[in-house]
Amino acid sequence: MKINIFLVILFLFLCSCSTENKQVENNTSNYNFNELVESNMVFNTIYERRSIREFKDQDVEDDMIKLLVEAAQWAPSSVNVQSWRFIAVRDSASRYAIARKVHERYNEKKENKVSFENLEKYLGLQAPVQIFVFNDTRNSRDPYDDAIGCFAAMQNFILAAKSLGLGTCWQSFPVIAKDVVGEILEVPEDFELVSTIALGYADEQPKRKERKYQIDEILSFEKWD
Repeated sequence: MKINIFLVILFLFLCSCSTENKQVENNTSNYNFNELVESNMVFNTIYERRSIREFKDQDVEDDMIKLLVEAAQWAPSSVNVQSWRFIAVRDSASRYAIARKVHERYNEKKENKVSFENLEKYLGLQAPVQIFVFNDTRNSRDPYDDAIGCFAAMQNFILAAKSLGLGTCWQSFPVIAKDVVGEILEVPEDFELVSTIALGYADEQPKRKERKYQIDEILSFEKWD
């Protein structure tokens, strides 16, 4: 009888060890990036996102834009200031007026001039909507710190858009003409343009550009290596 009890206890112990080993193996496999891309929606969305500059002639509904901004505002924000503000612009006259001023100022500062046609594609002006993102600097303790939160919100926006079948292109060029943006879009002076996003349904499938570095080349633990 005692032997039988011992055998039962031994059997249960071995089963427990086996289960723990399987859990360890499963947890270890969860740290494999390629496997997570296949099984995890967040990792897959991050991996599959591309900058889109060719868009279909298909509008994006207001409710969809509101949904993306709602996702954006759940981004981290220093002392929870939530200083981000968004303007969705469909009007092509406004967008082209801004783009032409961006083109003019860029060529004034750069030796390598660019044509307006190239800039037009780079800015994704073919997209049905351009999202202008502003940082509310009123009563801000640190506008630079607050702007970082705006960038985090933009990342949320872009990944949410990808997950819903939309294409985006994050752009910094328009900041060079932020005064013109403010004038055309009638933005109060205490709101600083930080960047823009071209938004629409993708009409291209850009090839994946592999990352330049291995993880060990960009990650150190405890101190610089």
